[in-house]
This record gives sequence, structure tokens and C-alpha cells, in this order.
Amino acid sequence: MGAGIVQRRAAKALRRRAVVKERRRTELANDSSAGGLTLWSEPPVWSACKLSDALVDIAEPLLPDDADFNSVHNWFVLAMFGWNLALLPVGRRREEMGEMFKTIPGVDEHLALGDRSGSSSLLSALEASVAALIARKEALYPFDRRWIIDFEMMETLDSYRLRVTSVLGEVP
Repeated sequence: MGAGIVQRRAAKALRRRAVVKERRRTELANDSSAGGLTLWSEPPVWSACKLSDALVDIAEPLLPDDADFNSVHNWFVLAMFGWNLALLPVGRRREEMGEMFKTIPGVDEHLALGDRSGSSSLLSALEASVAALIARKEALYPFDRRWIIDFEMMETLDSYRLRVTSVLGEVP
């Protein structure tokens, strides 16, 4: 188990260095221009890392230590939602979050009545978790514009493994 943590940390350090390097290259390219044209018109929309590793990077530090397989799966569902929200314009995030909360059993009645008291602790915990996931995505993978469509989580002997389906595209 210790070797897995070391490998994930090493991979995370490499990704962080790649993000910093990409930021510097983008800043330098935008600062220097050739005949009034910028050498780098916009940041890249993809990342060299696997999206499953990126999803683990943003979700794993927020996972409870004693989480079982189903709880970890639910956290990754929330991480997938946070990742996709981070790709939306800031103004649309709140609206989409409200739509997602309506799908949670019991919460939709409170939202429809304008009463958040019965579910306020759940809603505020979800909002805080999603905000943390969005912040982590923007900090670690600011140029990655892939939309996560679905993921599959498989249990291994000592951990889990993710397989992520994604598309590269514009905001829906």
C-alpha cells in the first residue's frame, strides 16, 4: 500500500511541474509577440495525463480515511460533477448545482418550498465539497477542458482503479 501512495505522489508532482511549466510557457508566449501576433493564442485544452489520474488527484485528499467502496464511488461521482462544473462559466455553476441537488431524494421538496432548514446541513456540506473540488480542479488542471461523461470504478486487492470516459468540446 505504501508503494502506491509514493507512486501517486510522484505522479502528482510531475503533473504539478507540467502545469507550472505550461503556465510559464503560455505567459511567455502571450508576453512576446511577433509582428503584433501572439505566438500562443490560447492555453491548451487538453492535458498529457490520464483523466482518471486527474480525477483521483482532485478527489482523493477529500476522501474520508475510513470510506468503504460505495462511499469512495459516491465521492468520485461528486468529483466528476465538480470537474464538469469547473468547466462552466462561473455564473452557470450555481444554476447547475441547484439542478443537481434537485435529483437528491428529499432535497427537491425543500427547495421547491423554499425551505432549506430540513436539508440545510446536507446542502451546505455538498456545496462546500463541490466548491473544494472545483478549486482543486482549477488549481491542478486549469487548462484541461475535457468533459467527464462517465467513469467505471473497479475494486482491486488493496485499493481501486478508475476508467474515465471523456470528450473534448465546448460548453453544452
